[in-house]
Amino acid sequence: MMFTRLQLLSSSIVNLTKALTVSIRYGIVRTQFKNFKDPVTGKLVERKLLDYQTHLHRICPLLAFKFAMVFGANYMYSSYHQMMSNIEQKQDFSMLGPMHTILAGLKGLWCNVAYEGAKTLRECCGAAGFSAYAGFGAILDNISAYVTLEGDSVVMYL
Repeated sequence: MMFTRLQLLSSSIVNLTKALTVSIRYGIVRTQFKNFKDPVTGKLVERKLLDYQTHLHRICPLLAFKFAMVFGANYMYSSYHQMMSNIEQKQDFSMLGPMHTILAGLKGLWCNVAYEGAKTLRECCGAAGFSAYAGFGAILDNISAYVTLEGDSVVMYL
């Protein structure tokens, strides 16, 4: 069960990364409103979506959380392998309880953040986020199952 939860954590990271990639690329390419004066030409030009602070305030926390998830997952994989080594070599089960508790909490938190984050990132792409070409449909289909697999996220928080 613990290894499966580790796999769910990794899959959440992968799918959140895909959603972030699509959303950030869209924010760089999509322009809106001619209210920015180009310093070179002096003409009014449209600004990229990523130039707007409100857009960044939706994307940047998810990007930061994604990096925290990557470092946390690396640590948890290392701890899991250390626990398994201790069990096999020394018959030491002392890490089993804490590892189970931590993985349950991380599974609940990370899967929920990845799912809600992917929905937010789809909204950041406007109507293009609902296009099949953006890929958010497949991403959300994948992540939505993670919220309830191996235990409902609400129960995992407890």
